[in-house]
Amino acid sequence: MARKLIEKGKPHKAFRLMKSYGKDHPDDFNTAWLYAKTAYLANRISVSGKQYRKAIRLSPGNLYARLDYADYLVNTGRFEQAQGNLDAYLAYDKGNYKALVLKSKIDYWQSDYKAANQKLDKIPGEYSGEPDVTRLRNDINLAESPWLGINGNFFADNQPLQCYNLSASAGLFLHPHASPYIRLAEPLFDADGVYQLASWIQVGNRSVFAKPGMNLDLSLGFIKFPSANTYSWSGSAELSKTFFYHLPVSLTVCQNPYFSTLGSIDARVFEDHITLTAGWDRQTSWYGQATVDYSFYPIDNSGIYSGNGWVFAPPVSLAPFTFRVGYGFAYSNADVNHFVAEKTVDEIISDYSTTTEIKGVYVPYFTPRNQQVHSLLIGIQIHPGKVIRIGLNANFGLMAMADIPYLFLDKDANGTVFINKGYSYQHYTPIEATGKIAFRISNTVNLEADYTFSSTYFYIRNYTDIGLKIRFADGRK
Repeated sequence: MARKLIEKGKPHKAFRLMKSYGKDHPDDFNTAWLYAKTAYLANRISVSGKQYRKAIRLSPGNLYARLDYADYLVNTGRFEQAQGNLDAYLAYDKGNYKALVLKSKIDYWQSDYKAANQKLDKIPGEYSGEPDVTRLRNDINLAESPWLGINGNFFADNQPLQCYNLSASAGLFLHPHASPYIRLAEPLFDADGVYQLASWIQVGNRSVFAKPGMNLDLSLGFIKFPSANTYSWSGSAELSKTFFYHLPVSLTVCQNPYFSTLGSIDARVFEDHITLTAGWDRQTSWYGQATVDYSFYPIDNSGIYSGNGWVFAPPVSLAPFTFRVGYGFAYSNADVNHFVAEKTVDEIISDYSTTTEIKGVYVPYFTPRNQQVHSLLIGIQIHPGKVIRIGLNANFGLMAMADIPYLFLDKDANGTVFINKGYSYQHYTPIEATGKIAFRISNTVNLEADYTFSSTYFYIRNYTDIGLKIRFADGRK
């Protein structure tokens, strides 16, 4: 009955059936084995592992169960445990293509593509055309092929600031420890009718270290700022590792240019970030992420503390749609506040009345004060066919508040008029909505386009991007 439910695409019903049946047959090997299979298909990963281990204890000499368990271990990222079970099976049947595919997958996911192909080369000829063999060969071929990316993007907001940016990137795989890449960006800024061009070139390398299961991404950049033709360096380092298969953690340290306000275009502003991120990556269940960040700005030796997190409930599918809802939270606070008047004191006084609002801007970077946002998150994925994917995401700030600065004229002890600053605790409603469409033009060419609308207390911004990525694969299958 459980097998029939699985064949009908009802793994959760099969799981509930086997859970009840397993209680009545606690020492039956076949029951434990089938219970393990159904639990895995129903995304009950820990239950599945427990039942696989129980089945092997009940029948330690059953190599087919150990091969099935190895498949579970590989697909849940427990590579070292999987190797022992696979070696035991291959000692019995050294040409078994399923076992060799699993060993090849381990090498593939650790970016050792040469070793992955060597495992596949050992598969007997009558099995070399099996779908999972050809699919893995194709994945390996794509992963180790050189690539080129071309992007064009544009944003406009009501500061008013606009940016037209054309960028290109390229990279290749040489070794698990050596995947060098290069990026070049040429952003053209329109700051209230004044056009200024910047240039930014970055070179970097990605490394995968199989034994500790860590990835390291290092980059170094050279920047020409849009103002006064000044130059400087950028750099970044990101170390990441996934724990327990579903818990990715990353630590990033970087120095990047800041081009988000009108005032930053005419200055030489850097952001020095240190960011820690941890997530729970279960796309078919609950999943989420939490981040803490400190941004330091050398231009005034001040910083911004921030933290955010989000969580999504399990998806609801109604082909071709997949729906998700979630909750998000964000908090940020700056050491100082850079909200200043657009005009001088004399200009304000010359046209001043009791109802005059003194308009201000953030110079040279945006500085939030006790800003926090509680959001409703909505995600919709649409899969109308194999070559196209559509994504719609929305972030509605249901409860957002911050200390918003305001400016007023005041006098000092000598009677001199100056511009003073106060804060008003206010609620507002930020919104961000994104639409994305991706086309798989061919096995080696992908095209993506997206549009984002965002409305905050600071500005309203429209952003659009289109990107083409090409992999120069050699056509092997």
